[in-house]
Amino acid sequence: MILLSVPTVEEGYEGLTQFLMSEALKVQKQLKDKAVEIHKLHSKCEMLQESNKQLSHDHLELRNLQERYSKLKEEFNLHNNELNKIKEENYLLALRYAQLNEEKSMAVSRSRELQLEVSGQSGRSFL
Repeated sequence: MILLSVPTVEEGYEGLTQFLMSEALKVQKQLKDKAVEIHKLHSKCEMLQESNKQLSHDHLELRNLQERYSKLKEEFNLHNNELNKIKEENYLLALRYAQLNEEKSMAVSRSRELQLEVSGQSGRSFL
């Protein structure tokens, strides 16, 4: 806001000229200050726009990475479930194998007993 102090008649044209020159210089300085401020604001605006552009790019990249992470996690879970099923099958097979080994061992043992019994009876039949 510009405050004008109007010169009195006694000062005349010379005083009026000086007053107007002084006011014109004040207005020029204000205009220059405003131009500097506008330039600073334009620079800041450009910087913020560049920063916004970078943030948008980073956001897009982050979203893509999150999608990839979700897919990898889902794939991991599927493979982990499959692994757990295979481990369970392996455990059951090992258990069945142990049972069959036990049965085989018992069958071999029984076979030996029967062979001994047969050979004992055949030895007696000769006597």
